[in-house]
Amino acid sequence: MNTIVLFLLFAFASVAAKKSVFEQKKEWDFRNGRNLVGFNTNDVYYQSFNWDVLSEDRSTFYQSVLDEVGNLQSAYINGIWFPPPSQTADNQGYMPGMWYTIPGGDTLQYVARNVSQRGLKVIMDIVINHRSAQYVDGCSHQYSVFKQPDWGNDKVVKHDDLCNGGYTVPDNCGPGNYDTGENTCYCPDVDHTNGEVQSDIINWLNWLQQNYSVNAYRFDFVKGYSGYYVNKYISATGPSFSVGEYFDGDTGKVDNWIQSASYSSTAFDFPNRYYLRDAINNNDYSGLQQGVNPAGVIGVYPGLACPFLDNHDTSRDDRFCGGNADKLTQGYAYILTHPGIPFVYHDDWFMSTVQQAIKIFISIRKNHQLSSTMDIYIDKHQGGLYAAYLGPGATYVGGGTVAMKLGTNSWSPSGGGWNLNTSGNNYAIWTK
Repeated sequence: MNTIVLFLLFAFASVAAKKSVFEQKKEWDFRNGRNLVGFNTNDVYYQSFNWDVLSEDRSTFYQSVLDEVGNLQSAYINGIWFPPPSQTADNQGYMPGMWYTIPGGDTLQYVARNVSQRGLKVIMDIVINHRSAQYVDGCSHQYSVFKQPDWGNDKVVKHDDLCNGGYTVPDNCGPGNYDTGENTCYCPDVDHTNGEVQSDIINWLNWLQQNYSVNAYRFDFVKGYSGYYVNKYISATGPSFSVGEYFDGDTGKVDNWIQSASYSSTAFDFPNRYYLRDAINNNDYSGLQQGVNPAGVIGVYPGLACPFLDNHDTSRDDRFCGGNADKLTQGYAYILTHPGIPFVYHDDWFMSTVQQAIKIFISIRKNHQLSSTMDIYIDKHQGGLYAAYLGPGATYVGGGTVAMKLGTNSWSPSGGGWNLNTSGNNYAIWTK
């Protein structure tokens, strides 16, 4: 091959490489432009419960939350996620029946008011995809007679599948319209297309705000009904924050739900959780970047993404990295220095070494201008090493206010002014 041909091939490759970099940068700018619909905040929130700490008597649990509020506030936690409050067919609250009957209500009222007065958000778990009924209907012969608010068969979706076969409300017993999302078989699915259902939900959310200091929502199982209705309920009641549980590892599906809700709500970043869990477990961080963006929803809508390591569901059968304290700490070193609005999980908080690290990471986030929509430049994402620059100006190697690494391989930030702020097993964070 002659010299001229080699030169032309090299020149073409060089131009193609530059074009690829330009297109990636353009994509990042475009996505940041869309993220103007999200929240630019450095808030960090806390889930106050796991699957096992709840019982029919909620007063003791609510008191335990109050006992921890001072510690959470000193750690600069900005909001507390409470479990579903209403009377329920299960201990956890995810089969709610009478919405206006609140077990341990007096204690919840006192605790929530205290939390709110301290300047923390009261994030209430809102379960409105399905309900447990109090009485058997004469036509359907199923539990489809609801109380508080009072509903009948027409408030249950058409062809609502039972776990053992058949429908909750047969066609001849007057069901509502077809479901706008996925079915749940353990409770009747609510027909959100029904105007009375919509009004009752809005009235109940307003009642929670007025009586229990609620100013933020966590919407349960949003796969079960269209995001259109989430937007409707948010628009009508005006919470300061909301997050939807779209339990799926597919970034595109979670992004589509955010769009369906007209960008009115954040969503838990399940995809990022799975990428991060696998990366730390395998000491292989190649999956933590997609294009030039972080993996998961934080790479598409960081202002509408809520990264987390575990919640009451995942911790039961898919504990993040087996609950290993060192690996949990690495996970928090990532989510508390990266884009999105992170959540800290109850069980992790009560592991002393993990809690100590979380407090340091949150302090770094607050003191070095890290936010949900911060700049980020990922320097390394490979076997044994992940490294990134974060904060204002983190658009190139050495930029930003924070640099961090995960993994067994060595790395340190480029340029001057960096000081090692904190480090531990397979993680380190520098600040300037």
